[in-house]
Amino acid sequence: MKKHGLIIINSFSYSEIFKNQTKRLSDEFEKLGVNIDIRRNCNIDVYLDNYNIVNNIKQYDFVVYLDKDKYAARMIEKSNQLIFNSPKALELCDDKIQTYIALTQNNIKMPKTIASPLRFYKTDIDDGSFIKKVAELLSFPLIVKGAFGSLGNKVFLAHNFEELQSLREKMIDIPHLYQEFIAESVGTDTRVIVIGNIVRAAMIRKSETDFRSNIELGGKGYPVVLKESFIEMAQKTSKILGLDYCGIDILTDSQGNPVLCEVNSNAFFNTIEKVSNVNVAGFYARHIFDKVYKN
Repeated sequence: MKKHGLIIINSFSYSEIFKNQTKRLSDEFEKLGVNIDIRRNCNIDVYLDNYNIVNNIKQYDFVVYLDKDKYAARMIEKSNQLIFNSPKALELCDDKIQTYIALTQNNIKMPKTIASPLRFYKTDIDDGSFIKKVAELLSFPLIVKGAFGSLGNKVFLAHNFEELQSLREKMIDIPHLYQEFIAESVGTDTRVIVIGNIVRAAMIRKSETDFRSNIELGGKGYPVVLKESFIEMAQKTSKILGLDYCGIDILTDSQGNPVLCEVNSNAFFNTIEKVSNVNVAGFYARHIFDKVYKN
């Protein structure tokens, strides 16, 4: 039987990093005897028509969804086509507040987090009571973070009340949160790649110039041997969120214990493959292959 899969990418953001990610996956699938096509999400391959979902990509055995367009992903899933990751998992990871809510009460340590109420109209009046309460509950410095965003964007550090007020005004019209700052991990975190709920690769990320450790913001990756507590947290997190593949960012507290920072359902693996010498793309391709063709 001819094996054929599809990788869907974002139409408007396709940098060299994205291209490499896509090519690596495609090459690994080819090694397994699976032909891969690549399509952009602007092709309108799925849409609603009266009573039905029109799906023009049903000829593919599966879809690897390297995007965050939850609506198209939901239509693909509802038309009974296999998709990796699942739309529900994509949505939980895309919205950081939803991520934290889903993971809470599962013995996974996370920073103290306050979700901001939204201002819906420019004429709405903010009397300042909310931000004063934030300052009472979270000591300075503290993190101000957009609920949606990647690569370290929309993540800010407020050192005092004046900076907090300024960031509040900047973010007030979009979903965002306020979070405890883990000082022991300034400029440093551990990126863990989990595939099929098994840790496959990890690295320490460090920045000498920024409180954020993202590689895209100048951080660098270094090899690491994970403690068992980090492995347990990463694998439990992946399982709870229903992820086939993810990158989990973990901070470290003053006692050396893991503190979950974020979960990325489409984490880049270019740097971590080089640092860890692990074929991440190969593990992901094999995981999908086994789920599609061996079940």
